[in-house]
Amino acid sequence: MSQTVLLIDDEVHIRSVLGRRFEASGFRTLIASDAEEGLELLMEESPDAIVVDLQMPGMSGLEFGREAQKRCERTPPMVLLTARSHLADDASVAESGIDRVMMKPFSAREVVRTIQELIAAAFESDSDRDSDSHQNQVAA
Repeated sequence: MSQTVLLIDDEVHIRSVLGRRFEASGFRTLIASDAEEGLELLMEESPDAIVVDLQMPGMSGLEFGREAQKRCERTPPMVLLTARSHLADDASVAESGIDRVMMKPFSAREVVRTIQELIAAAFESDSDRDSDSHQNQVAA
């Protein structure tokens, strides 16, 4: 089964370029043009990772991250895309649950590679947690 990435950006060109690159890399890609639509897809589809733009009409990528944390028991890894790094300070990024910030312009290959790394790390973390839980049950 292929992994699913949720791509949220208000720019058609960004959605198109990244969407094609993710599909070519074997991902199932969900596409949203704003954060509200992205939240709906997040709740309906439970993607493995999220790529979200910082500046969009309505809700920003940071606000999306905070809202996703409220709505999800376990938030998937998130990458924030931005052309304005000064708007994404470390504290705001951390409290939004964002795992990585990538500057525009970016390499679509690098975004895909970053998502692959984050998914692998999340899977490894889940496996470690499951193993620890099993060991605790056996010891009890």
